[in-house]
Amino acid sequence: MLDRIVSVRSQYAVVLAYCGDVDAAEREMARLEPYAPGFTAQQAKEIADQKALIARQRVKPLVSRQQALAMRQILAAQAASQPKIARPTTDKKVGRNEPCPCGSGRKYKHCHG
Repeated sequence: MLDRIVSVRSQYAVVLAYCGDVDAAEREMARLEPYAPGFTAQQAKEIADQKALIARQRVKPLVSRQQALAMRQILAAQAASQPKIARPTTDKKVGRNEPCPCGSGRKYKHCHG
């Protein structure tokens, strides 16, 4: 399980770097250092490759910090503008073939079921 957690956390660090937050990416990779003695050869290579990729992002980013900030603002605005899903006000369980309480007009099993 630990090997999967380390892999996901290191991939998250790479995503942070691609989003323009190289400092946060390096902090995330530093959090994985205590686990390094237990890495397999493949994990050690993966972590080393990801560290190199993060370092390249500091020198020559694919996206500038301003562009990354603008993208985050756009995504946040889109998320805020999406309608919220209406939840049933009663504790009664919705049947699979009943209309979905979100108001989509579809059966619950095809919408949120």
